[in-house]
Amino acid sequence: MSAIRTGDYVEFTLPVFTGGSGWNGRFKGAKCVGEESFSGTVLKHSYGEKTGQHTFTILLTNGKKKLVKGRNLYPNLTRHDVDDASPDRQN
Repeated sequence: MSAIRTGDYVEFTLPVFTGGSGWNGRFKGAKCVGEESFSGTVLKHSYGEKTGQHTFTILLTNGKKKLVKGRNLYPNLTRHDVDDASPDRQN
């Protein structure tokens, strides 16, 4: 699998949770009630040097934008079409 870059088409699923209460990003009692599928084109990506996290902005096929962390995108990726003309891939 190659790295995801600007212009690539991706399809992925993310778990959907319900219930629970959270404090400081920790949720207790939340239950996974299924998965939601998404597909779209990567508009941009960034890497936070301080946090060490890769974040992708994806233009979904329904016209909305979605921010997805790389740690959530890569393991749930079901399809990845590489855009060879992407400026990110030019050497």
